Amino acid sequence: MLVFYAITMGPIIESILIIFITKLVGKFTKNKFKITIITAILFACGHTYSYEYKFLIFVPSLILVCSYVLYDNKSSKISSFSIMTIIHSLYNLMQILSTELIYYYLVN
Repeated sequence: MLVFYAITMGPIIESILIIFITKLVGKFTKNKFKITIITAILFACGHTYSYEYKFLIFVPSLILVCSYVLYDNKSSKISSFSIMTIIHSLYNLMQILSTELIYYYLVN
């Protein structure tokens, strides 16, 4: 069940949160670079596992926010929300698979 959440529901909910933060930051500046950096920092800080994890999650957060900001185009066939959610789901899947493989080879 946790794997299902990490690959489907987690990315959807967090993508909605990223859009909300992006739009909120966008009220204070129109500079896409500033919006991207500030949103990624705020999103990373929202992960409360540890300070190290906040630091480690910044780069993936930056990639997710960039995918939303850069693809935020109404004429595109696929929405920026969908692109960001797919990237997020694939990232989570890779994390789960790599963790399982490492665990499998270290334990067996």
